[in-house]
Amino acid sequence: MLKAKLDRQSGFYIDLDAPPKCSFVPGDNIAGNIVLQKDNIITSKATLKVELTGIAKTQIGQSATNDQLHRTYRDEWHFLAPNQTTIFQGPLHISKGSSEASSWPFQFQIPTEPTWPKQKMHIETEGFISKDRDHEAHRVLPGSFFSSGGLGRLYSEGSIEYALQAWLHYKRGDTHHIERASWPIDVGFPVWSTTGQLYQTIKSATPDMMIQSQRLRPGMENASLSLKQNTQKLFGSSKIPEWHYKIVVESPSVVQLDNPVPLPITLQFISLPDKSSIGVKDVAPTVRINYVKMAVDTVTGILVPRALNMSINREHDSSIDVGLEKVFENLETPLEVTVKAEGTESVDIGSMFKLALHTDCATAGERQLNGWVVNKIEPDFVFPTIQRRNYLHLKINVTIAGETRTVDFKKAMIVLAQA
Repeated sequence: MLKAKLDRQSGFYIDLDAPPKCSFVPGDNIAGNIVLQKDNIITSKATLKVELTGIAKTQIGQSATNDQLHRTYRDEWHFLAPNQTTIFQGPLHISKGSSEASSWPFQFQIPTEPTWPKQKMHIETEGFISKDRDHEAHRVLPGSFFSSGGLGRLYSEGSIEYALQAWLHYKRGDTHHIERASWPIDVGFPVWSTTGQLYQTIKSATPDMMIQSQRLRPGMENASLSLKQNTQKLFGSSKIPEWHYKIVVESPSVVQLDNPVPLPITLQFISLPDKSSIGVKDVAPTVRINYVKMAVDTVTGILVPRALNMSINREHDSSIDVGLEKVFENLETPLEVTVKAEGTESVDIGSMFKLALHTDCATAGERQLNGWVVNKIEPDFVFPTIQRRNYLHLKINVTIAGETRTVDFKKAMIVLAQA
């Protein structure tokens, strides 16, 4: 709103027919007026043009010891070809002291795909997608985007920016005058229409895990251990039985934000009798799932093309905690399953808690979990100089035979924009 105020104060500004903070999508129409509120402009010929620009900006830097960038590489890629539209051309007469505003309406459509102008350096540089212009990624218009981060002295930043630009050119006497106005446009990522569920899942197994405890023996599930038994456990004595198992996790490989269907996350505990001690091969221990912590990790790749087919690229990452572990704190009874020879029944965490991801928060049924304002879960996308990849990251904490274990699970998860 500050920019709107400054533009209006300048006397030449863009007034959109849209509510504040409105977001558009590829294919939408943008309409509004170019407003001139100045006096004493008398000319026989004035030309007013408007244009939508789309620019991918990347920056990679290395900080000096005083935190100032002493080496910085930058790049700008205009992925919308020049599309200036003349909306007025002719004489313009505004009397001195006039307080009336002149305005000219405009309307045009946001492209549904990039209109690549020829840029020699970028054509010669491979980037994150193929130089083949028939590649599908060349036909997807990315949404507005910004991400930055770094590790140590290395820093990288990338953005996708859209803006309306307007120019009024006129001659007064022997002097040429140009009035300029600019207005940022928020363009959302391509929308995927859905009917019902739009999830794809994948099953993966954790590495083999092991519990070593006297409480694995039949009849000793709740026994108090003696000093000798605790000492044996401390030193990993072979006299203490070992029970081996793994967790099969079914997780989403593709998700859509704001999808009302619960996020599919299921756990199944599988016994590994061939690796377990003889005395406990056939035991059916109880697994208490203490909590499942969930985050969406993101890796953003930034590339700055250079001359002679060379380029510089860096990655920075971030993580958004969903807050799933909160729902386990309020369970009336612990979540427990018994491991049989064929494995446990699948525990559908997503359906059990009606877990959903949204553009601004995560929810479990009617309960809001963590929300996000600055760092948001944004769709995956790939551009010649920027790419964004999302990953599902789970920390599964369980207790078996009095022993607590935590296992990390991380898989690629494509995030799609909301419908």
